[in-house]
Amino acid sequence: MKKIILILSMILINLSGCDKQGEILNIAGSTTVLPVVSLASEHFKSDSKMRIIVNAGGSGVGINQLGLGKLDIGMASRDMTGTEIKKYPNVQFVTHSIGKDTVIPVVSSEIYNAGITALSLADK
Repeated sequence: MKKIILILSMILINLSGCDKQGEILNIAGSTTVLPVVSLASEHFKSDSKMRIIVNAGGSGVGINQLGLGKLDIGMASRDMTGTEIKKYPNVQFVTHSIGKDTVIPVVSSEIYNAGITALSLADK
């Protein structure tokens, strides 16, 4: 976890491009990314005079608010869609991956003991 916080802090430093007192860095978007970015921003703020505001809202909010110029950093826990990219033709989005999500389906012991021992995508 310390390594992730350090990497994110470095990204914040690079993206902010400054370290002036009174500067505000606005970040919003994915609730999945929020806890890690919040920790990184606290670490970064402790070494900086910059104010950092981190909010949730979801990946779509992060992407759209960034496209509208209302954010400095938009958090997303998914790839941007072609529609989102086309919506903001004058914005060159730059992505920095900080991790990957994994979803693992599980069943209770009762279900397993009843005979369901494997799942597939066709079993939706």
